Amino acid sequence: MKWKALMVLLVVFLLGIGGGIVVDRVILSPFGPVAHTRRSPERLLYRLTRTLDLSAAQQGDVRRILKATRAELGTLRRNMRQEVHAVLASSERQIIEVLKPDQRDAFRTLMAEHRARRHRWFRRHHQDKFSPPPALQN
Repeated sequence: MKWKALMVLLVVFLLGIGGGIVVDRVILSPFGPVAHTRRSPERLLYRLTRTLDLSAAQQGDVRRILKATRAELGTLRRNMRQEVHAVLASSERQIIEVLKPDQRDAFRTLMAEHRARRHRWFRRHHQDKFSPPPALQN
C-alpha cells in the first residue's frame, strides 16, 4: 500500500515537471519552444523592442546588426577552434617525445578514445555546428 502512494506521488511530481516545462516553453516564451534560448537574436530583439519601444524600422536595423554580429562571432569561434586544435596537437606531440615507446602507444590510444568521446558529445550537443578536432598525426 505504501509503495502505491509513493508511485502516485512520483507520477504527480513528474506530471508537474512536464506541465511546467510545457508552460514555460510554449506559453510563456514569446517565440515558442524553438527560440527559447538565452542567446537567440530574436529573443534579444523582442526584449529590446518591448523595453525600448523600437519602431519597425529600428527593429529591422537591430535585426540586421544582430545577424551580422552573430556571423562575425561564428567566424571568430571557428578560427579560435582551429588555433586551439593546433595548440593541443602540439602539446600531444611534445608529450609523445618524452614518453617511452610502450607509453606512446598507450597515450595515442587514450587520446584517440578521448577524441572519439568528444566528437560524439559535440555531434550530440551541437548538431554539426562544430567540427571535431583533427586526429593527431604521428
